[in-house]
Amino acid sequence: MKLNRLSREEYRVGSIIRKNIFTLISLPWALQACSTSAPFATVSNSPPQASRAIASISDLDQTLGQIADTHVLAARYLREFDELIKNPATRQEALESEVYARLMAIRMIRESAVANLEAFNQDPVKVIPSDKLQERIQARVETRGLRGTLGRLTSRTLSEGLGTPINPTEWTSLQKQLTPAITSQNWRAQLERPELLDQVNELARAWREDQSSRREPQSEVKLKKIEPGTGRTGNVVGWEYPENTWSLTFDDGPGTTSTDAVLSNLSAAGIKATFFQVTNMLLKNTDRASAVREAGMELANHSWTHANLPRVGQTQLQREIRDSTAEILRIHGVRPKLFRLPYGSGVNTPTIRSLMAGENLVHVFWNVDTLDWQDKNSASVARRAIGQITDQKKGVILFHDVHAHTPEAARLVIEHLKKLNTRFLTVGQAIEEINAHRE
Repeated sequence: MKLNRLSREEYRVGSIIRKNIFTLISLPWALQACSTSAPFATVSNSPPQASRAIASISDLDQTLGQIADTHVLAARYLREFDELIKNPATRQEALESEVYARLMAIRMIRESAVANLEAFNQDPVKVIPSDKLQERIQARVETRGLRGTLGRLTSRTLSEGLGTPINPTEWTSLQKQLTPAITSQNWRAQLERPELLDQVNELARAWREDQSSRREPQSEVKLKKIEPGTGRTGNVVGWEYPENTWSLTFDDGPGTTSTDAVLSNLSAAGIKATFFQVTNMLLKNTDRASAVREAGMELANHSWTHANLPRVGQTQLQREIRDSTAEILRIHGVRPKLFRLPYGSGVNTPTIRSLMAGENLVHVFWNVDTLDWQDKNSASVARRAIGQITDQKKGVILFHDVHAHTPEAARLVIEHLKKLNTRFLTVGQAIEEINAHRE
């Protein structure tokens, strides 16, 4: 097998896979399977058989191809989203746009594909040689042209899941190599699996439909207090905030050094933020979890495994909401009052809303998304956030403290907001202040 053209990091990823300790991000299925036709159906009573999503070498190649295709689509749609942000006429509706919904769908699909690879490695199919996954990744990396670029992006996606940060300079270089392909008139021809575009569109449509009635602000005639419930009063988005007041929120952690850096920056700025922690990450990184608590940050729930909740069984749904809330209480000694659905998905699903209300949890959306899960360049992440901040003027900013580039992006955003004499509140503090002026 040719290794001379592989970077040390690419070889490391392959070696870890070969040794069967492929510990990528522990996310269960964002979709039951990538070909599901009803991604936001009513919660089912049986868990998906996800490990069988890869049952042959062909399935293996298709899954790697999915990850590669998500990079083509995400680069294309991130470019379109940024154009919306730049234009004052379209900036306000950017998070309600079709292109934003497509980006959310792409993230679900990518994380589902990564999770399928993890399940395959934990429960391998006998007919597939154990080194076949490594071989397939290496072959993609060594390919010339666009396919090689996508192979390296796929490799980096997997290595980031293993805890190795993506180098921003390399990321920027790879994205530049993608530019001619994603801006050409026949950009769709670059997809390995063109049918993936149909799936993205269907997921995006369902996601927008799921959110539509819950992201709308309450009537200004008679505003009610924000409190746990299954209706609009059980949600906070950010539009409800007092002028020039912002909450910084960090999802998916605790991470490792990235969370350390975020905490250091927040401490230097004298700001308290809200951390929506994923329970299985909390259990893996208990020291960092304690550091977040000891720094006086607000602790909130982001589910047990970051599953796409409308697509899990009833037993797992209980674990994702009820058990995770109890586990956060056990570890931190503080019962969370806030919950953020992974991908913001399921807010219009009665079973999910009832479970959250039963745990006395208010659901928290956002009205500024940095999209730092896709963009690995701190400066452009900050510019994207600032563009939305300029329009929104108040609200909730979404970051993820598991990415190495996020601390610097957040620092730049804080620097900008400080120049505007912004008031920084945790989400809980903001809700208390809002409720003080409501019936």
